[in-house]
Amino acid sequence: MKLMKSLPKIWIIGNFNNPYLAQTIPPHATVVSCVGTSLKTVWMVVTRDQNGPVGLVAEDVGEGKFSGFFSTENAIVKYAIDMAAYELKTEIDVMKKEWTQSPGGY
Repeated sequence: MKLMKSLPKIWIIGNFNNPYLAQTIPPHATVVSCVGTSLKTVWMVVTRDQNGPVGLVAEDVGEGKFSGFFSTENAIVKYAIDMAAYELKTEIDVMKKEWTQSPGGY
């Protein structure tokens, strides 16, 4: 929660359905459930530098094993973000300079 409050924008995307979570997050955070999508076993941890997004994309393949990649190649990470946003039917723009507050989600 401390980290969430210090960031200008955060998306919390998970395989959950907890309507109470959205009530306890900062106003600049957006909660998106991936229940019922192909992303229910995918982990993404993304940030940005001055050139674009960088981060980790991995899928839980079971038995404590993951398959994925970490990349500092902006185009690769942006493509992964764009595909996730398309699947979730939401906008995820990590390069936006200013964000409007959009609490909640689902």
